[in-house]
Amino acid sequence: MSRQAIEIRAFLFCPETAVSQLVARSMESQSGVTILRSFPYYPNAEEAGRLVRIYAPNCVILSVADLPEAGRLAEEVRKSLPGVQFIAVHDQAEPSMLLQVIRLGIQEFLSPPFRHDIVAESLLRVRTQLSTDSVLAKGTNLVYSFLPAKPGVGTTTLAVNTAIAAARITADPVFFGDFDLSNGVVRFMLKLDSERSVVDAASTDEADESTWSKLICRKFGVDFMHAGRLQPDTRVSPIQAQRLIEFLRRPYKIVFADLSGNFEKYSIEIMRQSRRIFLVTTPELPALYLARDRVAYLNSLDLGDRVTVLLNRAVKRSSIDEKDISSLLGLPVFRTFANDYMSVAQALQDANPVKENSELGRQIAEFARMIPDEQSMKKPEPAKKFLEFFTLNPSRGRA
Repeated sequence: MSRQAIEIRAFLFCPETAVSQLVARSMESQSGVTILRSFPYYPNAEEAGRLVRIYAPNCVILSVADLPEAGRLAEEVRKSLPGVQFIAVHDQAEPSMLLQVIRLGIQEFLSPPFRHDIVAESLLRVRTQLSTDSVLAKGTNLVYSFLPAKPGVGTTTLAVNTAIAAARITADPVFFGDFDLSNGVVRFMLKLDSERSVVDAASTDEADESTWSKLICRKFGVDFMHAGRLQPDTRVSPIQAQRLIEFLRRPYKIVFADLSGNFEKYSIEIMRQSRRIFLVTTPELPALYLARDRVAYLNSLDLGDRVTVLLNRAVKRSSIDEKDISSLLGLPVFRTFANDYMSVAQALQDANPVKENSELGRQIAEFARMIPDEQSMKKPEPAKKFLEFFTLNPSRGRA
């Protein structure tokens, strides 16, 4: 990612109202800068640690009007977010003040009138530093998105059962979030009784480790959060999604996100936060056609290297084999799952996972064992020839 493309997500700590307003206006005039929260005070260590863990800013704009308090706060923030960048602000640019700021380990300093070009230069240096330093609160990198090629290909069934299988394998905590806000069915599938949804979790400012238990529904060893009731006008912002995923990294070892496939802005942000994007398709031509479109679009978002194709409801005798599908999508088929209708129907009726001893259950368990191991997730090279959509071999027997 280029330095110019790095989004700056900042906290502003400034007790001086006039200076704070000037800083906010100057940042609003810059592209790619978001003030996540503005504080007219210096929070204590507990509050500061909690807030930065929830929001995970990559930049802190800090008033140095009170140097001891500013120094204390900078130290607390660095403990929670190593690599976070700082910009000091003050209403005067005295040489002695600049020296004190440097002693705090802060390289950037701004003062009124906050000229546009000077602020832009400071932000460019911050972005340069961010391009080399990681700014993530300590936590897992095992975040996985499940993306359907089209509705009805069984993505949620695979995702839910993979999460449950992963929880059987590991003693570490596992989270599953249903982020399909229009058609999410996890609440129905597992008869989850929680009234809180992913929308509540993303929109709250108070979610932390101590209150999280009120927001999730634990079942089959997984902490589930459903999509809530149908609310067409309710959406999650990209910043909220980013903040939620960053929070989830800390208490959980593995995080699963079930997406709608509509490429909402928040869904794209979740995919950006994901280690892998599991694109689920079936062997039918309409699903493959749309899967190819999704691969192309994800490539345009620079997310193509994270896409892993899962072939669901595969049948042994089909007019389209895995080699054809790989050629069509330009990606190899990573795992194949059987068309086990009876096992899935029984699981839905009982609000249980697919039985472990079924063919599909065994395939999902094998897949789940690969989730934490990046080496096992390495994909073979795709077929070099890219087949046109309607040039698949028509002479093969029909299913």
